[in-house]
Amino acid sequence: MIERIGRRIGYWAIPMAAGLFGIACGDDETGTGGSGAGGSAGAGASSTGGSAAGSSGGSSTGGSASGGSSTGGSSAGGTAGTGGGSASGGGGAGGSAGSGGGSAGSGGSAGAGGSGGSDPCAGVQCNTPDPDVCADTGTLTRFAATGTCSSGSCSYAETSVTCTHGCSSGACSCAATPATVDAARGTAASAMAMDSKGGLHVAYWVVGGGLGYAYRAAGGTWTTGNVDSATDVGWYPSIAIDANDGVHVSYAVLTVGGLKYAYKSATDSGFTVSDASPTTDHGLHSSIAVDSTLGVHIAHYHNGTDDLMLTSKPAAGTFSTKPVDTMDDVGINASLVVDTQDRLHIVYSDMTAPRLKYARELASGMFDISVIDPARRAGNNSLVIDSEGGLHLAYGDITSFSSTLRYAYRPPAGGAWQLAQADGKPRSGFYNSIGVDSTGGVHIAHYDAAATALDLRYSTKAPSGAFTTTALDTTGTVGEYPALVVDGADVVHIAHGTREGGNALRYRRVCP
Repeated sequence: MIERIGRRIGYWAIPMAAGLFGIACGDDETGTGGSGAGGSAGAGASSTGGSAAGSSGGSSTGGSASGGSSTGGSSAGGTAGTGGGSASGGGGAGGSAGSGGGSAGSGGSAGAGGSGGSDPCAGVQCNTPDPDVCADTGTLTRFAATGTCSSGSCSYAETSVTCTHGCSSGACSCAATPATVDAARGTAASAMAMDSKGGLHVAYWVVGGGLGYAYRAAGGTWTTGNVDSATDVGWYPSIAIDANDGVHVSYAVLTVGGLKYAYKSATDSGFTVSDASPTTDHGLHSSIAVDSTLGVHIAHYHNGTDDLMLTSKPAAGTFSTKPVDTMDDVGINASLVVDTQDRLHIVYSDMTAPRLKYARELASGMFDISVIDPARRAGNNSLVIDSEGGLHLAYGDITSFSSTLRYAYRPPAGGAWQLAQADGKPRSGFYNSIGVDSTGGVHIAHYDAAATALDLRYSTKAPSGAFTTTALDTTGTVGEYPALVVDGADVVHIAHGTREGGNALRYRRVCP
């Protein structure tokens, strides 16, 4: 899943067909004008499990006779032994009677043109997959929880997961030891995404100016550099990885505003930087996403008109900008995702009401605007979409000074958002970032801004459970501007700021 985190000054918004068989009974029934079981007989003929086409005085046992008798003969579409065997495709097609014949079977015997049999998958429940297994030292094979039945046996779909720290005993290895990513330059805002190989990419505002970039290959060590080394850029960074592992970053100019865009392919050594919006006042609280055609979309706030804006470009085109919502002071703390139909979903704050709003792109390209939470002012928002199309939102309720962490969910089928409290501790959720694992479990990293705490907190819940919260780091002022992603092995990765020993960018994992 692609994550984004954007921020404001003071707040950041960073099958089966079974073989069916005709059964011919061993005890023949003989009579004049009698009817066969599942077939028909001619004058004076009898048939058990087969048919006689106008036979006169002949008998047929488990087979067919045309003007004569047959013992162990062949039936149309199959063969039957003496005394009745099974024939797939045998039996009367609709049933016919010869001269003086009796009644005919309706439609012949059951099955594939023949006589009936049981379904070997009837009553079979495929819900006991094999345990996860290490395919090699760096790959975990997972089996689907529900399988399919064929010929009485269950099979389960397999998924390969890259283990960033190796695979052992049917599980990805995970070390939760924290690490310092950039001790010299620090961060005042960060955003993180993961590529298809498990590599982590972090864009972060360097204290004093510039937009930094940190990368760690799966199981490797961190390297740092720059997205943009200009001293007046780097606010509100957001990062996305496309289907080719290209890296896309949006961010703002500090002095006069302006939306910037940077891109590097999976093989480029550095970023190419351009202006996504040529005018000032654009670019605050940016959030970026890439669709399936490699089109780029950036939601952001216009500081001059107080509107929510959308800047987009096709893969080989240029950027254009349009307003999404112009009612009141809207667009702060924007958070954007794109679904499997390449429709955009944006969550953002209305600072006039105050309330939390949602813009959903329609097939026409227009946006349907609605309210998620009419009673709360959201200080920052983090939105993610799961594999089923459900939307998960973390937001800080700053209606009063004692902010708390809130959570909202919108099912794939749509409808009303379901609202809940994720952490009721006052001043929690001040900055936050959300992710969803392979089971639908929710994970939120957030900052406790209480003067007596200033800690990194972590709230999580199972799909049908309630939230539990723990303090991941309580040493000094730590946990500001967290950025979170969940990998294929359900390991949670968190980057965040700390002020201990100088401003620094830190990283830690939460193991499943």
